Amino acid sequence: MKVSVITVCLNAKDTIGAAVQSVLAQDHADIEYLVMDGGSTDGTLELLRDSPRIDHLVSGEDAGIFDAMNRAVAMAHGELLYFLNADDRLHAADTVSRVVDFYRKRPGTELVCGHLAFVNLPAALRDSKNRQDFHFSGKPDLFRHPIPQQCCFYTRAALEKTGSFNTRYRMCADYDWLLRAIDQNLRIEFMNQVFCDFNYQGLSYQRNLSRRIEKNIIILNNARPGELFPYVRAGLRQLVLGK
Repeated sequence: MKVSVITVCLNAKDTIGAAVQSVLAQDHADIEYLVMDGGSTDGTLELLRDSPRIDHLVSGEDAGIFDAMNRAVAMAHGELLYFLNADDRLHAADTVSRVVDFYRKRPGTELVCGHLAFVNLPAALRDSKNRQDFHFSGKPDLFRHPIPQQCCFYTRAALEKTGSFNTRYRMCADYDWLLRAIDQNLRIEFMNQVFCDFNYQGLSYQRNLSRRIEKNIIILNNARPGELFPYVRAGLRQLVLGK
């Protein structure tokens, strides 16, 4: 089974080498690796060109991360697709092969969700962000506790059914996609496996206020009246009681 791994990058020379090596180290035999470079000027492109096992390397101006991801999906041939940030790493050499085995045993699955390990946590957050469980039971759960995209292996069928990432969102279009996917009644299976070592201090951390504003706009655009109330109630409870 072919699996397409997609990395979008821009000026990521200091981190992308580890991401690439984590893909090349996978023991699954049929991996297609696509790297979409946004026109790096720091030597990233030269580093990538020295890696002969990148199947598709595209460099040039794009309209943002999710535009590049949409274009990569259109190029990819895998039955399963995974998006790996330039500053993250696949957790283990057998990550992809374990997901493929899990998927094969569950015919009809459209989205496989697992866990990730936070790395590069600020010292002040090392206790509060030690999250282990990324399960969710529906949209209200995700309103309160969004999951990073790196928790998901997408099937081509899921991407075709739900549609492309909405490029009006600059940081959280993957979150919008997942909420729309739930409305499509995708069959989602949960796997007790860490997929990714996730750099906590990536772009979303650096632009936390913008991310939170966009997240709330997405919630308002995707929530039905009955789904929004538990989220608002939980937020008020935290504000008043601190829990």
